[in-house]
Amino acid sequence: MVFSPATSAAIGAGVGTFWGTFTSSILTGASLGDAIVGSLKAGAIAAATAFAWQTALEYAVNLTNPNQEAALYKIDGKTGEVSQIDPSSITDGSLRGEAYINGMNNDLNYAKINGMLRTPGRDVYLLHNPKNSAFADFLECGLDKLSGQSKIARSTARLLAKFDPSSTTIVGHSQGTMIATDALNILAESQSIEGFHMISYGSAQNEITARLILSPRGVTFGNFANHPLDAVANVVGFNSLTKPNPYRFIGSLFASPLLFTESYYSPHSRPWGGGFIKWAPWLYDTPPSGIPRSY
Repeated sequence: MVFSPATSAAIGAGVGTFWGTFTSSILTGASLGDAIVGSLKAGAIAAATAFAWQTALEYAVNLTNPNQEAALYKIDGKTGEVSQIDPSSITDGSLRGEAYINGMNNDLNYAKINGMLRTPGRDVYLLHNPKNSAFADFLECGLDKLSGQSKIARSTARLLAKFDPSSTTIVGHSQGTMIATDALNILAESQSIEGFHMISYGSAQNEITARLILSPRGVTFGNFANHPLDAVANVVGFNSLTKPNPYRFIGSLFASPLLFTESYYSPHSRPWGGGFIKWAPWLYDTPPSGIPRSY
């Protein structure tokens, strides 16, 4: 049975809250009847709240994002020339190579630049997550986080169906890793995704969550290269919490103004981090390999 994203969110919140409240009530000495009644009330409130939030967020995303469909391009790794590909002309499972998915607020040119930084000198397919506005894309990120069923994730899933899993590496940056995780999860409902390989930079997706969702389906993972002072990866993606590290969490908060430069100084936009913070110890992660430090 297939549920709408809002209904799925409501069911998940309701069931989770019911069992959490029930267990807590029993452990604190409540009677079985009181525990059941209290848990049902808490579960119903949580379900209604989740449904309302999900519905409101979907409405806001649809209102502010005129373009929610991913588009497919090929980038020449030597010249930077970008050519659009009509997905309907491509047989499912026929494309091979690297598939790059960009983060939020990237127009086509900026997505190309970011893609080439992370696949230096190599041809790459760009599954373009279109730019609407910073605020609109932020709302879209929230929908991806909450339900994993945004229109951009579903359209990306349709594009990933064009690739041969055993010969494709998905390269995600920022929101792109979150979209990739959701898209593969959606694609797995209709076909096998075993063999896809994923690597990530500045991931807004939590690495452990991505592995838990996709590894059982046969997706393999390379490095999640998250700069130690990147607030998107360490705070928004919760990667400094699931790999506990106060230095990364607090340091990222202090360095967060650099995110808005979208320049050489940003620990998020550039795969090696900003020009003045290359000294920061990576600790859990290792800096991305194969990418020059000067660019």
